[in-house]
Amino acid sequence: MTRLERRNMWQQRVAEYCASGQSVAAWCRENDLPDHQMRYWLRRLRDGEDDQQGAHSWIEVGWSDTADSAVAARASSVLIHVGKAAIEVRPGFDAAVLRDVVEVLSTSC
Repeated sequence: MTRLERRNMWQQRVAEYCASGQSVAAWCRENDLPDHQMRYWLRRLRDGEDDQQGAHSWIEVGWSDTADSAVAARASSVLIHVGKAAIEVRPGFDAAVLRDVVEVLSTSC
């Protein structure tokens, strides 16, 4: 298994664990995995270890797509950092979507 395949497999496992609402011990017992491996990957993925040179993920939040508003939006956008994620918010964004995105990013495992 390549490093990328292993990382993708553990990203999937971590996502399933986070969605389960269970403790690490309970989830690992149910999925026949050692607790220490899950804790290792939680830390590794949270801290962004082995990310390619600290690349940022950009998340678009809805706004008007006309040329005039796009120029105005760039001039008055706000960049929000939540952990290692960066969100650029422009005028006309959907507040409910932003709230949901920030909540998901804030409740990282």
